[in-house]
Amino acid sequence: MLKPTLGQRQDLLKTLKSLCAQTEGRQGCVECLLCVEEKPRCGIFSMQRWESPEDFRRYLRSDLYRKVLALMEVPDVAPELQFYYVTQTSGLEAVEEARQ
Repeated sequence: MLKPTLGQRQDLLKTLKSLCAQTEGRQGCVECLLCVEEKPRCGIFSMQRWESPEDFRRYLRSDLYRKVLALMEVPDVAPELQFYYVTQTSGLEAVEEARQ
């Protein structure tokens, strides 16, 4: 999550949208999403899904990801970086099972 100042927010969002579009074109990227939190923190979140851990690691070594890291070094942008490795997902079947 990035928490830019109000003056930086639009430029940062424009850059992140461009990087996200480029990321979606990479081998193994299933999707790349940007989520904008309006209040209280006004953060910008990026969420990506990859076909395999190796595809994700390849992305982390790429020049494209180096640009993402550079954004985290912008003054007055408070970065928070977390990676979640999801090993299982479910849909409505989880709701049905829980409600039986």
